Amino acid sequence: MDIKTLVIVGIVMALAGTLSMATIFLTRRVYLGFGYWTLGTLCRMLGSLLFLPRDQLSPWLTIILANILLFVDIILIGHGLRIFRNRKVSAGIEIIALLSFIVLFIWFTSVVPDTKMRILVWCIYTCAFMAWAVFILLTQRPAWFGSGDQFLALALSFLALTTLIRIGYTGFYEESLPNLMVASGQAVFILINIGTTLLIVLGQIIMNAQRIEHDYCLVQQELEQDIAERKYLEMQLREEVIRDPLTGLFNRRYLNESLQREFTRCQRNSGLLIVAMLDLDHFKRFNDQYGHEAGDAVLRAVSEFLQQSLRREDIVCRYGGEEITVILAETTLAIAAARLDAVRHALTCLRVRHQGQDLPPISASIGLAVAEPLDLTPDMALARADAALYRAKQNGRNRIEVTAPNFSIAGNWQLPTDNSAPPAPRYPPHCKRAIPAHCPTDANAQSRRW
Repeated sequence: MDIKTLVIVGIVMALAGTLSMATIFLTRRVYLGFGYWTLGTLCRMLGSLLFLPRDQLSPWLTIILANILLFVDIILIGHGLRIFRNRKVSAGIEIIALLSFIVLFIWFTSVVPDTKMRILVWCIYTCAFMAWAVFILLTQRPAWFGSGDQFLALALSFLALTTLIRIGYTGFYEESLPNLMVASGQAVFILINIGTTLLIVLGQIIMNAQRIEHDYCLVQQELEQDIAERKYLEMQLREEVIRDPLTGLFNRRYLNESLQREFTRCQRNSGLLIVAMLDLDHFKRFNDQYGHEAGDAVLRAVSEFLQQSLRREDIVCRYGGEEITVILAETTLAIAAARLDAVRHALTCLRVRHQGQDLPPISASIGLAVAEPLDLTPDMALARADAALYRAKQNGRNRIEVTAPNFSIAGNWQLPTDNSAPPAPRYPPHCKRAIPAHCPTDANAQSRRW
């Protein structure tokens, strides 16, 4: 294949590369530096075109300007790469190299015409700039470094290596060259140059695509993090909406939602819904004798004690003041009554220390009721539990009363006596146990969740 045919092939390849880069530049997202690469492919195509009419046009166009355009393409590869990598850009060396390249080509074209020297000047300059571009590619790798960077570095390294071989071939083995267009020994190098430039274009396109993908991944991670933070904030807000700020128990709003939900579920599944109302006995004395902060400390201690002692599926809510509501599902009335009476009994072992002094013993009255088949709303069961609580208050406090048909306290479970030891409860860490006669005294007793 003669040189002229290779030049035509090079023009076609350069045109294809220019159209590809220009299409991406105009229609797709590109980063700073890609425009310089696109301009470089355009310079390569124009320089290749100027090689053809050597016999018809002036050497100033077909030799000097053509080679300058091809060298500008090599310069723009490195210049665009530094901008693409967000590196500091200084065009001083590039301008000096371009001006010296122009001077030498004018000298060896018009003053002392020498084709071999022009080839050597071209090879030395382009090899230096390609090696520089490879150095930029392989050092200070950014987060988006990938196969595109490696591919481009490999293509430039191969082209630089063949250019070095061309320097040795031209300087030591090539005879005098009156005209490049008839130098058959240069055909292999020109063919390699044409093929490699296409690989360079492909590498630049892949690099841009990989950086876009990397940025999309970053945006996706930020979105996922933002969604997670929003969900966390929504969950926190939800907790603030449904939690009582003093005790940490669920509030009245959540009680109404849960009561209706559990009532509907138990009706659908033919299960039992048990509601308990708990009220601290003589709670006013804590506020009157020790201050409202002491009363708040008692409420927090009792609330934490209830959360630790009852089952996870039991719903404990602050009804208002010192009244607490407990919703118990998936259990029987007898078991629920025994469990709550044991909790009531364990409360008498709880002591709260506030501002360096022990507060008086705590006791509670509990009213228990079960939702009946004829109940239209869960509030009816809640009202019966409240009525049972009222009876417990009237009957001496510190006791449990149950509102349910055919249910007798004495006939369904044995109340603990003063000498019996209920299972050791979980006590809040800021509270301590007293040692009355009816409370467990074994310090090694294993506490358990009811």
